[in-house]
Parts: sequence; structure tokens; C-alpha cells
Amino acid sequence: MFKKYALTACIAFILGASVFAVGFHQGAAPTGSAAADPVLAAGPGATAAALAPDGGLYASRTGVIPLAGSVSLNQSVSSVVKAASESVVSIGVSVASQSWFGNSLASAAGSGIIFSEDADNIYIITNYHVVDGAVKATISLDDNIQAAAHYVGGDSIADIAVLSVTRADLKAAGITSYAIAKFGDSDKISVGDFAIAIGNAAGEGKSATFGIISAINKQITIDNKTLSVIQTDAAINPGNSGGALVDFNAEVIGINTAKLSDYGIEGMGYSMPINQVKTIANGIMKNKGQAAAQPGYLGISGVTITAEYRDYYGFPSTGVFVQTVYAGTGAYNAGLRRGDLITKFNGADIASVDALNAEIEKTKAGQSVSVTLYRSGANRATVLNVTMTAQSGGLSF
Repeated sequence: MFKKYALTACIAFILGASVFAVGFHQGAAPTGSAAADPVLAAGPGATAAALAPDGGLYASRTGVIPLAGSVSLNQSVSSVVKAASESVVSIGVSVASQSWFGNSLASAAGSGIIFSEDADNIYIITNYHVVDGAVKATISLDDNIQAAAHYVGGDSIADIAVLSVTRADLKAAGITSYAIAKFGDSDKISVGDFAIAIGNAAGEGKSATFGIISAINKQITIDNKTLSVIQTDAAINPGNSGGALVDFNAEVIGINTAKLSDYGIEGMGYSMPINQVKTIANGIMKNKGQAAAQPGYLGISGVTITAEYRDYYGFPSTGVFVQTVYAGTGAYNAGLRRGDLITKFNGADIASVDALNAEIEKTKAGQSVSVTLYRSGANRATVLNVTMTAQSGGLSF
């Protein structure tokens, strides 16, 4: 079966009055016997007596919830959400791109997690795809007061980016209450453990959903990138990207990243394990400011023009048809345009997107390469010299 994985950054393209969102899906409600499940039978406000008549503990491997007196499962979830939310931020970005309509701006929404601080800044982890192509970003803790965020560095292959917010900007905005996230050990989670997803769902502000860990060490492929993820049935929606998946100790065990979106499918969301994310984020922090040592980034999106498409549509060659050129990148600065057909990259023949990506992976930021292309209305190939940017795609907000 063909599976559609949707990155969960909620992107709203500003095209007149039209707003397009990614990945919304609705399916049949689950069925089951409440009588066979003590939690369902007792109801969401059940007390310890209903859930654990012997006065014991309702436990998971990632945290033990005491159920004594009038403490309910609902109250326990509420306290976890309250504690963990103080380190989760809503992110808003403005994305610049070049299209048939010229240069344009799109607004996008995502989430992030405050993971570190120093004397001058706080630092936030998010997914790289949340800020890809951004020219401006803001964060909010209360979905009302905004503070400017700045790009520190990122890894587009691993889909992790780090942002910073200055203490001066926080003070100027009147933001005084926040927390550094507490991290759990994602190597110790088990299927069946409780999990709560917190983030800026649909770009409508921070919210929380509750579920369990459905699978671990799952492999998914998105945009030709393979990620090792945690699967959860806690609802993960557009805008949740970069937000927290937490256990019942209010500790972050994953970064919410994607969902499986297809007809008849519900409750299949994916988070990147926090142990993996921390390693990547620490590497970004260590190497910040060293863009020239990073892999090269061209800065386009495109589709393969096969021999069949070439003959049918009258293209002069096979290659990669450029759909979008991202502002601030080497491609943008060199003058590549939407509608160009790339046939060679640094001397190598290009017949597909995969072939182009393979050649790009051989480059480093700062390296000069030649790009041979056909431009609409021209009968001869044009060669442009492109200076590759870092994987950040030239992000400098």
C-alpha cells in the first residue's frame, strides 16, 4: 500500500483568500467494550478506588502514577501537561519563495522545546522543516506575546534545527516565565507506556493530546530521508512539528515530527527519539558559525522529467524541472528560476531528482559549482555558477 507521511508543520500559503493546510484527516470512531477496560468503565474522572480497588498503583515504565484518595488519572494527566507546557513554545515563521507569481511570502506554524540557556539566550529545538526557507521567526509561550527568534544552525537531513531568543528580547516582550525542558531516556520506553503530545496544533496555540507508545524503533521515509521514530496514537497534527512527546514524569522522550495520512488510517503519529535529537542538537550548538564545513545546499525543489514527459510536453531534455527556488540560497543568488530545467550539475549529467541529490551531497558549503540548464523560451543551454550555502539553505533570520 502506498503510504503518505505528512510532515506536521502547519503551513498556510497566502494566496488571496485561500488557506491550505497539510494532513487533516478524519476516520471512524474506535469501538470496544468499556466493561472490559477498567479505565473506560470508570470514566475519565475515576478515582483510585475505581481504577485500583486494592489501593495499588496505576503504573507505566516511564512513570508511576500514585492513585490514592481522590487523585484521578485525569488530574495526573493535567499536572503533567501543566509542568511540561512551560518548556514548549509555539513558533510562527514567514517563508520566502520564488514561484510563477514572483517572490512571495507564506506563513507557517510549528512548535519547539526550550532545551538550554546561557547568559544571553535561551535555545529551542525544533524540526528543520518548520523553519526551512524562513526569513523571519517568532516564538510564544502563551500564544499571545511574541518574541523574535534567530536561527542558530540545523541539519536538514536529520530534520533538526536550533533557534535562539535573546534575554533582552524576552525582557522587552515581558516574558518572564519559562522552563528548561527535562529530558527522559528514549532508550528505556516501552510499547504501552503513556505519552502526551504538546504543541501548536493547526497553528491555533498550544494544546495537548493523550495516548500511548504504539511502537519503537520504527523506520519511515519522508522526502527521500529515512528517520528512526517512536510511533504514538496521541494525536499529532499540522503545527505539532518540533513539539514535545512527554512521559508521565513530564520528561521529553521525543520530538513530534510526522503522521501517517491516508484514507481509513488514524492514530499513527511519529516522534524522533529524544536521545537522538539531543546528540544532533548538541552537535549543532558546538559547530554553530562553522557553515563552511557543512554539506552544501542548492536551495530548490523540483520534479524529475523522464523521457516520456520530455517527449509528451516538448522539453529539450530529461532532467530536473525547478518548481521552487528558496530565498537566500545559492540557487536564488545565482539566478535560478522556477521553470528552469537542470540537465547537468558540476559536470555530471542529471536525469532525475535522486541523481541531483547524489551530486549535491558531494559538495560543501562555500564551494562553487556549475549548473547547466534550459530556460523556457531559450533554445540553448545556459551555465550558471552557484556558490553552495550550508544545509541551513542560507537561513539568516
